Amino acid sequence: MKMTLSHRYLDANLDVLDKIGFPKADSLESLELAEGWMGNPTDRFPIEPFLTLLETAAIRLDDPFIGLRMGHRFRIATFAKTGSIYGYCRNLAQVIEMNARYQHLAIDAGTVEYDHANAGHLMRFRPYYSDQNTFRHITDLVMGAYGTAYRWLSWASGEDLMGTRLPYDRPHNTDLYERVFQCPVTFSSECGTAALVFTEAAMSENLTTYDAEKLTRAQAQLDSLLNTKQAAASLDMAVDAAIRGAIQSGRVSTLVVAERLDRDWPALRKALKETDRNFWARVDGVRQNMFIDLISQGHSLSQISQALAYNDQAAFNRAFKRWYNMSPTAWLKANPPQAARPQ
Repeated sequence: MKMTLSHRYLDANLDVLDKIGFPKADSLESLELAEGWMGNPTDRFPIEPFLTLLETAAIRLDDPFIGLRMGHRFRIATFAKTGSIYGYCRNLAQVIEMNARYQHLAIDAGTVEYDHANAGHLMRFRPYYSDQNTFRHITDLVMGAYGTAYRWLSWASGEDLMGTRLPYDRPHNTDLYERVFQCPVTFSSECGTAALVFTEAAMSENLTTYDAEKLTRAQAQLDSLLNTKQAAASLDMAVDAAIRGAIQSGRVSTLVVAERLDRDWPALRKALKETDRNFWARVDGVRQNMFIDLISQGHSLSQISQALAYNDQAAFNRAFKRWYNMSPTAWLKANPPQAARPQ
């Protein structure tokens, strides 16, 4: 998958890098861009040359954690202008849904989702790249910005971040991570996803800055930045994230999902007509993907049936036969749990 960042986001990060001590002129030379290079701010730039720039800057400035430092400073510099949009949300669960919908306007290197299928409440960043150690600067850039914003928003709900999980080997020095996230930080190259961990109260308590009217205006502005193709992809991600959240809450219906997206069902139904799948086909697809995740984590079929919000085991079995044309027990014999983990 081609990974990109918008020209606007790239330019903002080059400004941050310049303030850290790596001149912007040197960055432009490294990226083979001329002065006055930026045309349409929403145009895209490939991530790989940007990663090479970060590696070069890290060596020259003797700063192995430059991605984390940049992400943290980027959010500090821009929170009043762009991060405050998150403060308009009802709670942190809605903030995560906003991130899932709009993140790719800035950087398209992975997906964001709200995960509370197991113990805890997590904002997960699932990178498109599999070599987590090589792309550590990109993960740090993304998570440094998210960690800073969510820490402030958690305080606004009267809570603190419970933890941060990063998908690469533990570095020799973790001081900067602890200062940025201000919570326990764990590292594992086997997990494949980065995550921020929240209390249940942080997810459900209204933010003191919640403003439905301002949120609606902010969403309209962000939607205006999306072209038709991007809007369709954004809607796909947002609907799937809302369906997943509804499943995890145990209540799946058109009205529940529409409410999670801050739309009424007629408006959402109209938007979904532009996509290839109807609503319940989407629910079926999300459940199938969740099944793969849960079975790879060692859950039993009965546990998975409940986690996917089926009314009974028979309903789960019928759905399973649609997915794989065989019963769950027959599938398990052919696909032991260790073989079920997505690649």
